[in-house]
Amino acid sequence: MQTKCFISNTEFKPQSDDLLMAEFDCAVIGAGISGIAALKCFLDKNLSVVCLEKSDDVGGLWNFTENGYGVMRFTHINVSKQNYAFSDFPFPDDCPDFPHHSDMLKYIRSYCNHFKLEKHIWTNCIVSNIRQTFDGCWKITFQKGKFQDWQGSKHLIVKNVAIATGHHSNPNIPKIPGEESYTGSLFHSVRYKCAKSSSIPPNRTVLVVGMGNSAVDIADNLVTQGQCKVDISARSPSWVFPPYCLGIPIDHYATRAVYSLPLTLVEKICQTLICVVLGLPKYWGVYPMSNILRSQPTVSHTLYHHIQRQYIKIRPAIQQNGGHLIFFPFVHRQLQLSSPSNRLRCYKSSGSAIQPTIHVHFTGNTN
Repeated sequence: MQTKCFISNTEFKPQSDDLLMAEFDCAVIGAGISGIAALKCFLDKNLSVVCLEKSDDVGGLWNFTENGYGVMRFTHINVSKQNYAFSDFPFPDDCPDFPHHSDMLKYIRSYCNHFKLEKHIWTNCIVSNIRQTFDGCWKITFQKGKFQDWQGSKHLIVKNVAIATGHHSNPNIPKIPGEESYTGSLFHSVRYKCAKSSSIPPNRTVLVVGMGNSAVDIADNLVTQGQCKVDISARSPSWVFPPYCLGIPIDHYATRAVYSLPLTLVEKICQTLICVVLGLPKYWGVYPMSNILRSQPTVSHTLYHHIQRQYIKIRPAIQQNGGHLIFFPFVHRQLQLSSPSNRLRCYKSSGSAIQPTIHVHFTGNTN
């Protein structure tokens, strides 16, 4: 039985000929939150556009799956719904300030339905190659996904391509000296969904490498659900922000009025406020290596609580760690698109990674 999704009527129907004629001004690769935003913007400009999505649903990483790339079972966004929402489509009033991933998926689906984006999205189409043709257009090759019944490859010719596949879908797993003799479990966080499904026995000590939002969420889950103790090793410890300050989501203070002030003054005010609320970071064994607004903060109301109760300890940095690679395996080698440094230099931050005249754009791939 073929699995259907909420946009099942838009599943790609293969044509009799192998090469589809050029009918679109643009193709968007990926129907996650950045992909559907790009799709709507193109439609607002009266461009003909199609969005190719490899799964059977929209949502990207917010579409939780037990296996594979995506959010964890307990993930909430660390930005308030007011600041994360599309400007023309607010979250429902009854949605929490920091929505769960299930709320995010409902929101994305509602956005697609509200703006009638479904008919422009082809699900279950796995893009395998994108290359430029002699006349400056782009040839996209794609195969069937999990629920398609057609065989072979299909091709599409478009004038422009917007790649919105995300920049953290390809884990970077380094070789750590001595790991061959290590008898415990060693895996990348992309495989972690929750302590229970990861089969980590209780009362173990788990080393979490990194101190970003996902790392701290995992540490908290290991303590609360897994009944484990956690060591956090951070090469660049983060400033820790509480989700709320004076009953208001912390990111609501990041206003245009505040950022009109000199950055050094804003940093001094922000740092003083955080230290008054949470105490000096060094009191908790955390030593941020940058000024408070110069790097991505970690938003957590439980980290210092667990440190105080000695469920979590902060350890020095290990010699090597992983992370993710920015990598687009389906893009032809003529573009040479990969970034082991986790930075993709784009024209005006979201355009071509080569030069402004090459019409391949990257949406949602910059930090």
